[in-house]
Amino acid sequence: MSIDKVRNIALAAAVILPAIASAGTYVESIAANHFSGQVQKQDMKMWAGNGRFRMESQNGQQVQIFKDKTIYVLNTGAKTYSKLDKAAMDAMNRKVSEARENLEALLPPEQRKKKQPESKPKIDRTIKATGRTESSAMGQTCKVWEVFTNGAKVQELCVVEIASVPAGKDLFATIEQVGAAFAGTAAANGMAEVSQDMKTMNGFPVITRTYLNGKLFQEMKTTSIKSAATPESLFTIPAGFTEKELGDI
Repeated sequence: MSIDKVRNIALAAAVILPAIASAGTYVESIAANHFSGQVQKQDMKMWAGNGRFRMESQNGQQVQIFKDKTIYVLNTGAKTYSKLDKAAMDAMNRKVSEARENLEALLPPEQRKKKQPESKPKIDRTIKATGRTESSAMGQTCKVWEVFTNGAKVQELCVVEIASVPAGKDLFATIEQVGAAFAGTAAANGMAEVSQDMKTMNGFPVITRTYLNGKLFQEMKTTSIKSAATPESLFTIPAGFTEKELGDI
């Protein structure tokens, strides 16, 4: 999706106006991974606006861009990128199914007959307010919610009201658009959970703690959130980048 530009007959305006961008949201976070004995920290930056987002990690070496119902994954060091849209996701799922069928074809006939179609495990996901509050890295007071899957705690979210987030409604709409772009895929399920959680909590998570087997796995804290310009250049693949198949990047 391209941003709207004011048209002007003056030559000077024609030169200046392409640099003008609509305001969006800039979010800066730090994630601390606790899966090893030594805590590993990673900075992340995100720009969102007009149904698009750009996320950077590893000091800008890894970049993800979402626009026009497609996610682009960039490796800036190697100057490569891959693209993932619903068609690519469906193709990946077909390859996985074909590989599984080929493996099953190698089984002895008696084992193939015994093999029953796999049923999807039932997932009971609930989200509850705790009544607790914390202070975010930005000094805001946030409300703590807990997320449970089949009775096990998997996340803790501390949120501020969406209305307090610069261009918060637009940010929320962008998250919903990602889910809609990948409807019917595993990626859509995850994004649907994020948007539904934000609706339920009426908030944006500024602290996210992820738990695995009852232990803290990762903690992500938002350190800055503000209005920012979202020029077209943020969502454009740089010249000189080569497209790679997904998985080869």
